[in-house]
Amino acid sequence: MNQINVDGLPDQVIHALETMIQTLREEYKNQQHEKYAPKESQPLPTVRGKVIGSLSRRDIYADGR
Repeated sequence: MNQINVDGLPDQVIHALETMIQTLREEYKNQQHEKYAPKESQPLPTVRGKVIGSLSRRDIYADGR
């Protein structure tokens, strides 16, 4: 849409709409660049530790059957 019908609206309202539209254009332009910007890959966090006891897939999924 390239046009908005503002017939019958006071000049103050028309000016406010123009300002709001310009602000929205600037905000959307900034959001669009951030949304599609490539993200830097980061290493996954790791925690040092040791296994205590044993756990099998059957133990984990025994409730599901």
